Amino acid sequence: MIWIRHLLVFALVALVLIQFIPIDKNEGGYESLEPFLKETKPTTEVAVLLKSACYDCHSDQTAYPWYAHVAPASFYLDEHIQNAKQQLNFSEWEQYSAKRKNRKLNQII
Repeated sequence: MIWIRHLLVFALVALVLIQFIPIDKNEGGYESLEPFLKETKPTTEVAVLLKSACYDCHSDQTAYPWYAHVAPASFYLDEHIQNAKQQLNFSEWEQYSAKRKNRKLNQII
């Protein structure tokens, strides 16, 4: 029974210590999205939908929820955002080739 107590104390100490491991925040600016918006010219409804559903993970601008400041959730969110930006990053839209842009737009649709 004492080993369970030691295990719980160890887990609690580990949980407290990982709170001090920082993650790189993904907080650029929405101005980096202008090239995408200028080229694709989405309707107002689609632009609002993109902002609320896509930009947090697929751009250099993320509005973090409250639990993003608590490890291990912060580690999971950071990994999720990095993977999403590898697939599609609206902030780097200008750097994509025409073929890649068309493919990404078709995948979005």
